[in-house]
Amino acid sequence: MMALLAMVLTLLVAQETAPADSGSREQGAWPAYERYMAGDSLSYEEELGLARQLAFDNRWDAAVEIYTALLTHNPNDSDVRLGRGLVYAWQGRYEEATSDLTRVTHQTPGYADAWMALGNAYLWWGRAGPAEQAYSRWMELQPDRAEPYLARSRAHQAARHFPQARKDLKLARRLGGNADEIDRLLRLLDRIPAARPWEPVLLWQRQTFSDGRSAWRTTRFTVKRELTQGSVALGLMRTNRYDMGDEAILSDVYVHLWRRAYVNVRLQLAPGSKVLPKADIAGELFQGIGQGWELSGSYRRMNFPDQPVEIYGLALIKYAGNWLLRGRGLWVPGEQGSGVYVGGAARWYLDTVDDFIELGGGRGTEINPDGTGPRGLIMHDVIFRGQHFFNRRFGITFMGNLHRSTIKNVRRGLALGLVTRW
Repeated sequence: MMALLAMVLTLLVAQETAPADSGSREQGAWPAYERYMAGDSLSYEEELGLARQLAFDNRWDAAVEIYTALLTHNPNDSDVRLGRGLVYAWQGRYEEATSDLTRVTHQTPGYADAWMALGNAYLWWGRAGPAEQAYSRWMELQPDRAEPYLARSRAHQAARHFPQARKDLKLARRLGGNADEIDRLLRLLDRIPAARPWEPVLLWQRQTFSDGRSAWRTTRFTVKRELTQGSVALGLMRTNRYDMGDEAILSDVYVHLWRRAYVNVRLQLAPGSKVLPKADIAGELFQGIGQGWELSGSYRRMNFPDQPVEIYGLALIKYAGNWLLRGRGLWVPGEQGSGVYVGGAARWYLDTVDDFIELGGGRGTEINPDGTGPRGLIMHDVIFRGQHFFNRRFGITFMGNLHRSTIKNVRRGLALGLVTRW
């Protein structure tokens, strides 16, 4: 019996990923299988061992054949049914795999490895909800191991339940889980990758002024591609300000760096600019620290025709349950004085990170030169934004803002966007 359990455990260790290359596995199982098919008599342990070796050789159909033959004689053998369920999952036959593995969990509810295998099969199938439930049962049976928490965090991520995933990763770290893997997953959660590879967004924005000047209107279209090491977005923008129109091309890139670190680089080019800067370049470096904290530093340069504007920033983010709390400070140096802005925001995630509401605001000073010389202006901002997805492929984003300064001018803005994923 101990030899049998050892073989099953060896099989389970390999189930995190399906066998990749039969050339890297032992090939001695096939001649033994041919002898088995020719009628050689094998013991139960020998047949089970042969099935395992065939599975490792990527001879999945042959392995399933032996597992099925064994189940014909003993349909309640949980170890054999578990083995067949694993091979079905490796083959992508997820309905048959989950059928076998569910039966094992019903027959032996305390079989932790069966719950692990069932969670993996559901996760590979793209059914994150049942995977979360299976991993939760595994975690209840082995609460002192880090592996169930790591596995369930991946299912939470697939379901876009990022706050729950962070909580599981925190527990996995406390139980001695793989630090590199935990940091990698935390970096993905902080960056919030798209749910699907492609994400086009069409956004309309309008800004009105209390002093009666013409409204500003902007239309922006971008397409983002999610990649293994980050993401790339390209787009076009059309804006109308001061009764003049400008067009610009946009790019927005995220790249993973070292542990819990990534960088965001944004570029906007308007070659024939009238009101926009000819080039608007920004970069921000993010570094995760401690439990649920993230620090970032940023630089932005806008090349206007008369003189460039540079903005330096620092930000601190805290993830607390379903809340994201962010504080930010900006400094704008200038020949006639410096501008400073300090603000913060609180975002509440609903069921997933794709659905949220956020309220923010800030206060700052800026230098406004006039006929009597430069003078400091005090400005206040209030910003409200949100996002809601009706399904996995279609959602809306919206934003409102109010900007007031000591020159008694109020700017009000509204934005609405359509987001698709495929």
